[in-house]
Amino acid sequence: MIQLLIGAAHAFCGTYVAGPGEELYNESSQVVFAREGNRTTLTLANDFAGNTADFAMVIPVPPGLDEEGVRLVDPSLIESLDSFSSPRLVEYTCEDLHSWYPPGPRFQLGCTDYMVMATDGMASEGGDADDSVTIEATFSEGEYSFTLVSAEEGDGLQSWLDANGYSIGDEAADMLQDYIDGGSWFLTAKVLIEDPLSSERPLWLSPIQLSYESDALSLPIRLGTLNSTGYQELILYGLTAEGEGALGISNLRQVEIDTDCMLDEELGPWYRGKLDELEDAWVIEHSWSPYHCDPCTPGGTLDPQTVVELGVVESEYPHFSRIFVRYSANQQQDLQLYAGGMYDQTQRRYIQANPDLEAHFRMCDAEEVLAEGGSCEAQWAELDVQAEQQWQEDNEGGGCSSGQSRVALAGLALLAGLALRLRQ
Repeated sequence: MIQLLIGAAHAFCGTYVAGPGEELYNESSQVVFAREGNRTTLTLANDFAGNTADFAMVIPVPPGLDEEGVRLVDPSLIESLDSFSSPRLVEYTCEDLHSWYPPGPRFQLGCTDYMVMATDGMASEGGDADDSVTIEATFSEGEYSFTLVSAEEGDGLQSWLDANGYSIGDEAADMLQDYIDGGSWFLTAKVLIEDPLSSERPLWLSPIQLSYESDALSLPIRLGTLNSTGYQELILYGLTAEGEGALGISNLRQVEIDTDCMLDEELGPWYRGKLDELEDAWVIEHSWSPYHCDPCTPGGTLDPQTVVELGVVESEYPHFSRIFVRYSANQQQDLQLYAGGMYDQTQRRYIQANPDLEAHFRMCDAEEVLAEGGSCEAQWAELDVQAEQQWQEDNEGGGCSSGQSRVALAGLALLAGLALRLRQ
């Protein structure tokens, strides 16, 4: 693959207007799945609402996980992923979509500054369990108390969980047995701190990060369906090493939601309606380099240190994916993930309705552009004349001028996918 990197990654055409609003995903879990080599780093966000004494979490984990493989990270890491990749409303004008090439081979861009990169000691939990349950480790970190448990029998493990305040449902034994038969251990977590107001407001707990070696690319979600009566939603952020490409889910149906279209209504309610239509399905909301966006939200691209903290340490050119998943209690399999080597460049980008652009962009949910709609052709023709005149003036004395550089940069921006010009 040939990747074009243009100086500062924040450059874009068009203007970011707004995101969809916090209420769009207010009941969605968030998980970061980072994969580099044979190592998986899983980061789980916890925005728990309720009495802290009632918080309890059970996670199937690979055997051999130890205290060194469990740590807490700053919530701002996941917040930055959300801000970077959420659906966005943008504003385009005819001038934003205009570009002009000087005479000569298109890739001879004079003085432009660009690079072409070829990248192919807690005490044991209370409550006695039968001999089928083994406490592998107990430890505390931050506001959490953790216990690592292995088991031989699902019934025995369920009894131990019930005795220690982990109520995961009366029908859990068979599902626990499936995990046990697959070789899983279990990490349990409780909150050590007490917050008297936690039942009245969300408690922003530190995200829990697990790092382990594993051949499997899967995300355990089945235990979470035991107490569910409706659909559950998950925002899955994927970070994969160079050469691995975008993340996907093999055992759920992938669907598409309209994008790169003009919207004449509020983004949040329109997009939320599209998400509500998903039934045991997933949609890619963002797939690109973590160091590029078009246009960027106010927070800009991801900081390389954020990528490292989330588990991709050695790869210079990782790929970032954001997947929205909506699944029902009937989902009886964990999510089976794959990295297929595809480098899709997509994001949920919606354009404020503009009469001048009707001949160039569809309205959302429409199949075609308006045949008699407004057009930028006349403005583009004027801009072509201005650009050519400037180019001729700049080249009368030879060498590279600032004007030439501006023209060359405009052409390179189009080549790199930063412009959405649909001029025929």
